[in-house]
Amino acid sequence: FLVEYTPVSLRIIREGLGLNRYELAALSGMSASYLEDLERGERVRPSLEIIAKLGESLNVIFFT
Repeated sequence: FLVEYTPVSLRIIREGLGLNRYELAALSGMSASYLEDLERGERVRPSLEIIAKLGESLNVIFFT
């Protein structure tokens, strides 16, 4: 799927796949607290590398 990256789309896709933050953290190599900050929009827009890694972990292609 091709999806626009937003904090909300990240959370919706993760939850839709039945993953919690800890599971996505393990898949993506990121910390659960970092993912929580991303989903809350508390982080400045992540790098394209981070967005791509999240997309790969969720089997989607994020665009910005």
